[in-house]
Amino acid sequence: METNPKRLKVLLVEDNSDLCHIFQEYLRILEIGEVVAASNGMEAMEKYDKHAGNFDVVMSDLKMPKMDGMELLRGLADRHFQGGLILMTGEGRQQQNDFWNLAVFCGLKVLASLEKPFHGEALADAFSRYKGK
Repeated sequence: METNPKRLKVLLVEDNSDLCHIFQEYLRILEIGEVVAASNGMEAMEKYDKHAGNFDVVMSDLKMPKMDGMELLRGLADRHFQGGLILMTGEGRQQQNDFWNLAVFCGLKVLASLEKPFHGEALADAFSRYKGK
């Protein structure tokens, strides 16, 4: 990773509290500087706005209550998010590809699309693609 992980700020969006804790532990092991968690897309957008969009990476589940991943991607694009995006889903490969393509079409920088469950090595590999804003 070219960027010092201790300086990174990550917005983690995951509606499953057990998985959220696991992902937070992975991020702690990777020595990510700051992690802000949200349980759905609406909460994520509120936290994004509260922090003035000051996130390096957004890690997001794609199937969530209240505001799904597709709406979240549109919200990030509308706010001109310039950081990296890590998509996470338990859905099939076709839906992963659809979300990846939508994100790229919206001008977002996708670092990875990870199928849940995944291991910490996959997440480390995704972060290794982050080159800064």
